[in-house]
Amino acid sequence: MVNNQSSSLCSIHGLEDISQENAAACSGGTITIYDAANLQGTGFTFNSSVGDLRFTKDGNLNDRISSVRVDRFSEWELFIGVGFRGDKLTLRPGIYNLSQFPGGFNNEVSSLRRIG
Repeated sequence: MVNNQSSSLCSIHGLEDISQENAAACSGGTITIYDAANLQGTGFTFNSSVGDLRFTKDGNLNDRISSVRVDRFSEWELFIGVGFRGDKLTLRPGIYNLSQFPGGFNNEVSSLRRIG
């Protein structure tokens, strides 16, 4: 104990475990991808770059992204190829349907890179 205070965080009233996804959202800098337009369908949230969407903890997300929500404290690049290769789309905070962009990004994204 220091200064007669408990050294255990578990003893602090109101402190609770939260999921990794919620912790990432609280810290800012996230991107949430959806497999349907208008933020519909299944959503997956990331707080760090993903070099190959075929191999995520949520399974194969390669070529499945139709819409995106970029958190207010971040900037992301979406790539057509794995390993941050191929055509690139840079997104700032906001909500996007990938069909609105020329170049075929709808259901074509294979990697995501956080740049801000």
